[in-house]
Amino acid sequence: MEEKKPKPKGNAGSKILIVILLAILGIFLLVLSLVVGGIIGYYFAVNNTINDAISVVEEIDDTPGVIEEIDDEDPGSETGQVPEEQPAPAEKPGKSKYNGKNIKAELPEGWKIDVEVDGAGSDMLVPGVDYEGVTALTVKNPNGKWLFKLYGVSGIGGIGACEEYFKFADDSAAYLQEKKDKSKFVLEEELTVYDYSNSDYSEFYIFDLRARRLGHKLFWDTVDGNQFFEAGCGISYSFIPLSEIKFDETNDVSAYGWDINEEASEAELKLLDDVLESLEAAD
Repeated sequence: MEEKKPKPKGNAGSKILIVILLAILGIFLLVLSLVVGGIIGYYFAVNNTINDAISVVEEIDDTPGVIEEIDDEDPGSETGQVPEEQPAPAEKPGKSKYNGKNIKAELPEGWKIDVEVDGAGSDMLVPGVDYEGVTALTVKNPNGKWLFKLYGVSGIGGIGACEEYFKFADDSAAYLQEKKDKSKFVLEEELTVYDYSNSDYSEFYIFDLRARRLGHKLFWDTVDGNQFFEAGCGISYSFIPLSEIKFDETNDVSAYGWDINEEASEAELKLLDDVLESLEAAD
């Protein structure tokens, strides 16, 4: 009887190999899934971070006042200070025309000129003399307060010497020396000189006379037609000669005393300058 040999157990070895391969494949797939998942997670994390950053930048950019533009012409730009808001300049009051029989002028709204003639309005004229023409002029503000006066003067003489002298920056050295010499000879005293070289003043013409106002004082140029301003002193400070208006036809000019109200404000005085500048003799 022939002996039967057992068949080799090859199927068992194949199964073990398949199990091992499947295990390796499973591990590989697991690792692959982890890697892919990590990459995907990293991508979303980075993408969210970028989006958040963009959102922050957009919020900053949209926020008003975060970045200020400084005007190069802004006077406070160099120091970083914001300049104070300047008040609007005050408007000048309207003007009205004054057309009198003897005088014409432009007046601020509400102002008034009183003109008196033929000897009226002045106590500095010779009694009993007949005068013909303007002998007094008064400028008043809207409240009726007088600000400036001219009044005729006659019959008063002087010695031509001065105790006080008013020097401006464009003064004449020769004129000053003449007044010094005359003061020393006639009055036997040194001339007192007030130096207004660095003072602020306004300049205008009263009719045909060049004048300057410094505060409540009025000065006039005694020598016409040169580059100097040689202010009147002594009796020539108190009285001014005018030829456009006169009350004495026997002379080329008539002398007028003047007065400025000490209570007049600087604003009123500036308006007064314009009024005096506008004065004209009527046709």
